[in-house]
Amino acid sequence: MIKCPHCGKEFEESDNKTIPWYYSDVCVVIAILVLGPLALRLIWRNPRYTPMVKTIITVIVIVITVLVIVKFYEVMQSTTRQLQELGF
Repeated sequence: MIKCPHCGKEFEESDNKTIPWYYSDVCVVIAILVLGPLALRLIWRNPRYTPMVKTIITVIVIVITVLVIVKFYEVMQSTTRQLQELGF
C-alpha cells in the first residue's frame, strides 16, 4: 500500500499506472513525420491528450497530407510534360 502524503489516502500499487513510452510527445512527432496520417490512431489512443487536442492534431495532419498529395501531383505532371518535350 502507498499512502498519499497530502491527503492520506492509501493506494494499491496497481493503481499507480505509468503511460507507455510510445505515447510520449517525441514518439508521437516522429510517428507523424514517418507515417503521416497512419499515426492518427496513436494520437487518438493517447491518454495524455484531450479530445480537443486530438481533433486539432488530426485536422493539421489531414491538411498537411492533402497539401503533400497536391504538390506531388503537380511535380508528376511537370515531370511528365518535360519527358514528353524530350521525346520520351
